[in-house]
Amino acid sequence: MHCCPLSLAAYHVTQGLRGCRLGTVHPEITRMQVRAIMEAAVIVAKQGVRVHPHIMVPLVGIEDELTGQAKIVHEVAAQVFAAAGGWQCCCWHALARHARPCTLS
Repeated sequence: MHCCPLSLAAYHVTQGLRGCRLGTVHPEITRMQVRAIMEAAVIVAKQGVRVHPHIMVPLVGIEDELTGQAKIVHEVAAQVFAAAGGWQCCCWHALARHARPCTLS
């Protein structure tokens, strides 16, 4: 019995689905995680608590990875907040994976 599906298995530490690669290959995972965070924020906000949900896009190596994940975050957040009857504030951040993206940003 494998602990994860073979399609997600990696045989070398530099390969595999780490960080934002998992959400890039399987965007439904990013959608599910963002939806869960935003729906929880809406529930807590309706109870009178000020919430400021933050989404971290982990281990970004190139601009396309960040662009694709940011698009998903914005789309899902807009859907959840529209269904809740209004727009809420949502922040998202990127965690750069290598020194090169850090110096380019």
